[in-house]
Amino acid sequence: MRNPFHMQNKLDEMQTQKLLAINSRGFWGAWAALLIAIIVQAVADVPLEQYMAEWVIFMLMCVYGLEEYLRNGIWTSFDVKPNAKTNALWSVLAGAAVIAFTLVRNSRQDWWQWRYWPGAAIGGVFTFVLTFVVLQVGAWLYYRRRDTLDQEKEDPE
Repeated sequence: MRNPFHMQNKLDEMQTQKLLAINSRGFWGAWAALLIAIIVQAVADVPLEQYMAEWVIFMLMCVYGLEEYLRNGIWTSFDVKPNAKTNALWSVLAGAAVIAFTLVRNSRQDWWQWRYWPGAAIGGVFTFVLTFVVLQVGAWLYYRRRDTLDQEKEDPE
């Protein structure tokens, strides 16, 4: 894409890498801050209308990140392969987090009472299934895109 302001990049490679690291930390910092703000407001029983804007921005960041990672054939920067075992582990963690969140939010001081557990368990199981399905579909898209990108590198003609 042509630069409309006719500005040239004056950064060397090291400065460019540092700039990218700063931008990455900023994105993930904003992502984490929005997530924490949403969770705190939800636990405090704030009406949804008051934090809907944060939720929309958070979801836009999630969709953008997911789309760009998959488009570029990136799963994560860590040494983790997208497979069913890893996806199941992350799904269990997400389900457990929803169970804990639901118990805290709905029960306040007496979370140990059994009447609160069925709803929390149903929410946790639903979250587990939904997260697992989304991660499996994401893994399938990742491997499909990786194959396409690897074929492009092999055929330079």
